[in-house]
Amino acid sequence: MVKKIFCAAVLLISASGNLLAQLTGRVTDDKGPVPYAGVSLLLAGDSSVVGGSATDDNGNFVIPTPVAGTYILRITAMPYLGQYSKPFTVTGSHFKNEFGVFSLKQDTRVLGEVTVKALRPSVIMRSDKLIIPVEGTALAAGGTAFEVLERSPGVSADNDGNLKLNGKPGVRVLIDGRASFLSGKELQAMLESMPAQNIKSIEVITNPSAKYEAAGSSGILNIRLKQNTSSGMNGSTYAGYQYNAASGYSAGASINLKKGKWNSYVNADMAQRPRMREGVMIREFHSQTANSRFHQLRDEKMTVGTPSLRAGTDYDLNGKHTIGAFINLSYSDTDRSFLSTTQLDDRTRNELNSIRAGNYYRAWNRSGAYNVHYSWFPNTTGTNFTANIDYIQLDNQTRARYENSYATAGTARNELLRTENPGYYDIISANADLVTKIRRHVTFETGIKGSRVVSGNKLNFYTVSTDSETLDPLRTNNYRYTENILAGYVNIQAKFNRTWIIQAGLRGEKTLGTGEPLMGGSTVKKSYFDLFPSIFLTQDISRDYQVTYNYSRRIDRPNYRSLNPFIFYQDPYSWAEGNPGLRPQYSNLYQISQTLKKTYILTLGYTLTNDSFAEVPEQNTDDNTTVYQERNIDKAENYSATLIVPVRISRSWEATNTVVGGLEKNKIFFQDNEIINDQVFTTLQSAHNIALPYSLQLQATASYSSPSTFGIYRFKEQWWLDAGLKRTVWNKKLDLTLGVTDIFRTRDIRGDASYNGNVFNFVNYFMMRGARLNVRYNFRSGDAFKSKHRKTVLDEVSRAGG
Repeated sequence: MVKKIFCAAVLLISASGNLLAQLTGRVTDDKGPVPYAGVSLLLAGDSSVVGGSATDDNGNFVIPTPVAGTYILRITAMPYLGQYSKPFTVTGSHFKNEFGVFSLKQDTRVLGEVTVKALRPSVIMRSDKLIIPVEGTALAAGGTAFEVLERSPGVSADNDGNLKLNGKPGVRVLIDGRASFLSGKELQAMLESMPAQNIKSIEVITNPSAKYEAAGSSGILNIRLKQNTSSGMNGSTYAGYQYNAASGYSAGASINLKKGKWNSYVNADMAQRPRMREGVMIREFHSQTANSRFHQLRDEKMTVGTPSLRAGTDYDLNGKHTIGAFINLSYSDTDRSFLSTTQLDDRTRNELNSIRAGNYYRAWNRSGAYNVHYSWFPNTTGTNFTANIDYIQLDNQTRARYENSYATAGTARNELLRTENPGYYDIISANADLVTKIRRHVTFETGIKGSRVVSGNKLNFYTVSTDSETLDPLRTNNYRYTENILAGYVNIQAKFNRTWIIQAGLRGEKTLGTGEPLMGGSTVKKSYFDLFPSIFLTQDISRDYQVTYNYSRRIDRPNYRSLNPFIFYQDPYSWAEGNPGLRPQYSNLYQISQTLKKTYILTLGYTLTNDSFAEVPEQNTDDNTTVYQERNIDKAENYSATLIVPVRISRSWEATNTVVGGLEKNKIFFQDNEIINDQVFTTLQSAHNIALPYSLQLQATASYSSPSTFGIYRFKEQWWLDAGLKRTVWNKKLDLTLGVTDIFRTRDIRGDASYNGNVFNFVNYFMMRGARLNVRYNFRSGDAFKSKHRKTVLDEVSRAGG
């Protein structure tokens, strides 16, 4: 089936291509481009607003072509006089027009002797998502994609780097509409190695429609990378230094070229980022036959080197067709040491054991993502067709050495263990999507997708003596997992009148999975088909007040590593195990979103998740060991309210305040007991953007997180403050940025997973306090051009390696 889909997509690509119909132009003043100017699309008859956009950092704007009619463009920006275009007539969806340059004049009645500096909006509201501009902000320079995501309204992270949205786990991370490569701790590491310098914006989608993958029980975070916006050649180079108790650096360059029908880009980045952790873990084992205490001090140091290369091109065949391709190549070299000192006081046996453990890792990861795409906009109202073929290959190799020293009652012994852990993922996917208007106010969407994933993982575990090493068959394994998914969807959006808009969709996904132990054991087969309905009902109560009622059903499949029945060694008394019997989790999302004056948003939501994923640390009183395993808990409920309040404090000071509150309820059946883990939670964030004298821009973000839960874990409150200062000089070509994170060193993570009379407490600090200095040089030439936007989503790669 997948081969048929692959061949069909190839034929489609060879048959045709696309050019997006749109209204484009540029806004400038006497000094250069004007960013963040408002461009409104007005009906010529009554001047009512029917659409619009805002200019980007280069003053360019793009507005999708509206339905047939006569319109006017209105350009507004402080402190300039407004400007209007001449009336123009749109004849159909194929209509496009380049308006050229709108040159704004300063409004002397407003200015007088006061200099007003334009501020970029911290949050841009859209009907289906929030957009958080990142490009050019002070805190983005020298930072990482993970830090940018954490600063997005309603987003937080737990102890293992799992992202939450409005207090709910199950976030799907996309990059330019495509799923990211990893999940869990691996996803965090990848995002921490991705430079924020290359990010244009973050899109927060809390309740996706049926056209998106059904994965992501709490919503989607889509990272939009910078795109080529000018003809001719343009680009930038940057270099930065960071210090967070260890030194690191980042550097890179990007070149964009638009010439004739070609639009191409190349981005190259190199970074070496230190990651460190210090912590304490306390575990107590209590039963009729056990009474012991485990106290461990931890010290982790890790350095990750991450060169990467992105390159792509689009070619406009004619006025209707576009074809293109891109490649993303990355490599990481990780050097990690994890040192621990443990005191194990076994009062039942009257033994006091001291264990010093040194875990030394060297890991290499290579990834390559290859895409060819095609799009077509025929001469019919509102119709477009897109197709994509993707191939992703991930290879990794980890070599580890474990040095353990035991001291008990005057005796001592040493132990040396070694592992080799190669793995790979091969993913191929093809999808096609069609959008068309079947009536003036009725839009129909449909699409199909097929994918095949083959993942393999091998673990060789050795016990090393003075002159030889012995393979341990009980801790050695070789496992392969194959998964095929075939999906299709339909989605209809209709506007009944000026008050009501409805969007309803249905997505179906068939999953076939096979887990094969290649060294003996039972084969695990999975086969299931699911339907995922979604409905959105929007009510325009007035021009200043809208309400949207949403419902959707979603799924999260286990990532591939969680299905692997390996034993992942941590220390002599701790390890993790895979779970081949792990089932997917299903969520029902209910949401009411209210928007006031297109500025303030209040969202009320409820999510019920059955078979929810949760890591459970099982404490064994017989031998004082702890085994970590991801399991399906009975159910998880989340009640949430999210309030977003942007405030213009002055002409040069803007703040965006986000408040999230709610109730988390988790029910877990474990060791013949029912464990209830409930918590009322609150998160607060206040992001400030201040224009200072001497062309300085100050950005500061203060955050607070109350006590919260995740599965069986409970986390204590924390707060932190980040700030950045930016100055642009040399005719806006050179950006100088200084950033400081976790200024007061308050982002330590304190957690508890105690149950059934046993104790499990921990404190971790990941050395978040640091300083960064960054320099960026920008060069550009040519006129405005908007590269084609490709909407493709690959859920499979987000589960690889997690």
